[in-house]
Amino acid sequence: MEMRARLLKGATALLYLGPLLAGLGGYGWTLVPTFVAIFVLWQMIVRPHQWPTSLSDLQSRDLWVGIAAQIAVQILLVAVFFGVGRGIGGAAGTVPMYSQAVPVAMSFLSIPICRLLWNPWKGDTFEQPADEAPQTLDPNNITERLALADRLLQPLQDMNGRVSEADALRHLQAMAKHVDHTALRDALIVRVCKGDASQAIRTALVVQTTDPMLMDLLEEDSLTRVLQALPEDPALVGLFAERVRAAIGDDADLAVCVPPDLALHAMAKRLGGEVSDALLALARLRTVERNSISA
Repeated sequence: MEMRARLLKGATALLYLGPLLAGLGGYGWTLVPTFVAIFVLWQMIVRPHQWPTSLSDLQSRDLWVGIAAQIAVQILLVAVFFGVGRGIGGAAGTVPMYSQAVPVAMSFLSIPICRLLWNPWKGDTFEQPADEAPQTLDPNNITERLALADRLLQPLQDMNGRVSEADALRHLQAMAKHVDHTALRDALIVRVCKGDASQAIRTALVVQTTDPMLMDLLEEDSLTRVLQALPEDPALVGLFAERVRAAIGDDADLAVCVPPDLALHAMAKRLGGEVSDALLALARLRTVERNSISA
């Protein structure tokens, strides 16, 4: 694992050495667009979670703003390394003699090498060999289970940008092979309550705890704890309400898991708008379904 991490760092360094060597070789700024394209392609292949994964994603204005920012950053990085290379070459007074294809090929080779070393949808934790996987975890040791769950969540914490529900679910399914759902939920809640959780972590908390199967397996107050932990983010709380309502629509018995009216009304009052309507509708649905079940 440690060796692979070092190899990954070396392969990533190739990406940046390309424009540095191009500048050192005295080649013109006309090569900059080529390197920008390679840098952007590297981002799309090695960090696909930061790019659109479905047609619905393309309708998000925030996503396009994020993409524009990423491209701007890549342009800046290429320009900086290119400029540093030209500066070094000028200060040394010598110009290395090699084809412009050499630095371009060096940067491009970083893409397949990094992809072979790193699965962006799983991360290092999920690709452990079978004999390295935590098979001897004590199911009765709560501290040990939480610590493992927290380590498994780190790749999600390190993600930048928007993560879709489907992507979060894939990560959660991979983690569930190593740790139980209760420990995973508790670790997610702890991360979110700290206040510095990434968008991926917050989305994963909602996706995990509103999954119909897990709603039936986890304690009845699980969703109440989640609602209390969530930041007052209308989009996130709206996703929570939408998924809970859909789960109850498929299985009315899950109404027992819905947070109490007091918690729903309090959050609705603080947020207002469409999210408030969704939470109040969820409270009404909870009352109706529970009355029908008791009848």
